[in-house]
Amino acid sequence: MNLHGSPMRYLCLIYIDAELRRTQSQAEFEACVAEQRHYLATLQSQGHGVAAHALQPAETATCLQVRNGQLSTTDGPFAETSEQFGGFFLIEAHDRAEAMRLAAQIPLARFACVEVRPLYLLSRLANAAVLQQHGRHERRRRKPGWSVPQGRSCRPCRPPPAGV
Repeated sequence: MNLHGSPMRYLCLIYIDAELRRTQSQAEFEACVAEQRHYLATLQSQGHGVAAHALQPAETATCLQVRNGQLSTTDGPFAETSEQFGGFFLIEAHDRAEAMRLAAQIPLARFACVEVRPLYLLSRLANAAVLQQHGRHERRRRKPGWSVPQGRSCRPCRPPPAGV
């Protein structure tokens, strides 16, 4: 659970052996895709599935960087490795244990690596920082002899300026 008491989102990154995909027949590939779709539908019916997508082969990638205002691009994957990022499932779970249980049931986990990571929701990240600051203020305030100067308040606890 997050600070708001709602389920956390986890990104299940699927890394697959590039050689395995190259040696797979079209029928095997289509069966694998069907199995992934079925599992996503199952997750969605249970309130855990948000999205799932597969990526085209790494050779179709273009990497870009902007340094000092200059854009540079490179065709191909960022790194040459035997395992490549092949897709993901975005799930919601109440805790890490539940996320791991759901990720372990991803059909590709039988022959790929599934990395499970909790997400920061950018819309809530700023609020979490304010709550964290407020928690530090509250701990400090409880120390003997400490007080907020008269007419001032904890910056994170102040109401927003009028008109905001």
